[in-house]
Amino acid sequence: MDGLSERCQTGSCAHFELDRPIELQVGRGDQHLALPLVITAPAWRTWTRVHFLGVVAFEFVRFILLVLAILLAFSAPQQLSARLAALMFFVGAVAEGYPSSGWAASLRHLPGLFAILICLGTASCLLASVIWLAFFAVLPRPRLTRRWRWALVLRPVVRIRWKIC
Repeated sequence: MDGLSERCQTGSCAHFELDRPIELQVGRGDQHLALPLVITAPAWRTWTRVHFLGVVAFEFVRFILLVLAILLAFSAPQQLSARLAALMFFVGAVAEGYPSSGWAASLRHLPGLFAILICLGTASCLLASVIWLAFFAVLPRPRLTRRWRWALVLRPVVRIRWKIC
């Protein structure tokens, strides 16, 4: 089961739902087994008090980042650096490097538009470095021409896009 826990940490368990059987294929040497697995309780029910407090503190910090992002975005909407800082705070608040087990299964029960927006927010961590680069290219004052700033920001995005394809 150690291999299963490693895969769950990398997102393979995203489609696991409570009380729904999952067939695991296990191969050991020449022997292949199909093992049924049913998750009967959510993972948070097995947490200790320390783990629970850590998660609550982490979610509280994410909430504070989201509030800061909203305040910053609406306090100076005409400033590019303020908008980029607000976007960085927003990404820090909503992005998930490793989504929790069952998150994709939960999205299936939502309307399509909400599911797409949640997926975009979750995957926004992939563009965080591009946002940081754009922020520091315009702060404290633009040192590069507008064309060079766009080229510098879009270069990693194009490179990521090419590697994905």
